[in-house]
Amino acid sequence: LAVIRAQAGEPSHAVDLDGAQTWDPVVLSEIINRLGMAAYYAGDLDTAEINYADAEMRSRQAGLESKAAQYLANRAEVLVDKGHFQDAMPLLRQAVDELRSTGAAGYLPFALALLGRVEYETRGPTRALPQFEEAFRLATEYGDHEVQADAATWLERLTSEEFPQPPNLGSPAAV
Repeated sequence: LAVIRAQAGEPSHAVDLDGAQTWDPVVLSEIINRLGMAAYYAGDLDTAEINYADAEMRSRQAGLESKAAQYLANRAEVLVDKGHFQDAMPLLRQAVDELRSTGAAGYLPFALALLGRVEYETRGPTRALPQFEEAFRLATEYGDHEVQADAATWLERLTSEEFPQPPNLGSPAAV
């Protein structure tokens, strides 16, 4: 019901989660993540970020590390969309490490492609290329056609001689 209300445009604070502490933590963290998704697709990035952080925290408290890593990657995506690449970098590195260590490989191509974008924006094409190559390989292996297409587009751009350096390229030491 909470997700339906959020998708109908009700603000996130209108969603009644009273008594939610007694719910199954897997279900509760997924509901909160989906509220984040609804906010994200509605363009409310601040609410999405808050919901993703809450879902991640609750998942960690319940020992659901693979879910927490997914929600961490979602939160990092919000930071990327806000242009906060430096803030997203450590979150994505952590998410990628946790996705690998927990065996939650299905979400790994998404996180790697996002990390590739952050590497491109902060360190340039050379640092981004390996991330996109692995994202493409894994997305192809897992049948994730959306990430596969995104990574393929980036790989084509990055290997093109005409593709420029990002305008906000920071120094490698800063990351």
